[in-house]
Amino acid sequence: MEDEIFSIKKEMVTKEYDSLFDVYGRETNIVFNFRSWTITLLSGYYGLLMATNMNYSTSLFLALPLFIILLFLLLEVAERSVMLNLLEELRSLEKIFMETDMKKLKKKINKYEFRDIRDSKLKMTKKITSFFKAFLTPQVLSWYPILILFNILITIFILSQKQISQDVPVIGN
Repeated sequence: MEDEIFSIKKEMVTKEYDSLFDVYGRETNIVFNFRSWTITLLSGYYGLLMATNMNYSTSLFLALPLFIILLFLLLEVAERSVMLNLLEELRSLEKIFMETDMKKLKKKINKYEFRDIRDSKLKMTKKITSFFKAFLTPQVLSWYPILILFNILITIFILSQKQISQDVPVIGN
């Protein structure tokens, strides 16, 4: 009877492991969707900027794309904080299955607490800590500063080209 219970629980823990990978993959897709929407919205903004003759300060023209970037940064960081917790859970499960002593393995699997139960006990401080740790992930630290820099350069370039074209007298008519 005890071996049967262990076998059932082991199967459920294995399914939990597969489920964690699926959830992690879904989170990764969400992050890339955020990045795709960021690029799409910024491209649309650049097109609008080139097509219109609005005369405002450069800082005003930089405000909207920076707002878009910062909004998607916060969304991505929220997803990455979930991903950090998922990785932690995956690693702890992998450590369980690395056990070579069958008695210890049975004990660890029988003692295993499933994700929904653990999540209900998760303290707000852990969630906030994960959120701020996600800001420091290499993916965030490499993508958003470069995106902000390119955005500033592209916006200034578009505005400077518009200024040059407005200063050139039209010949003909």
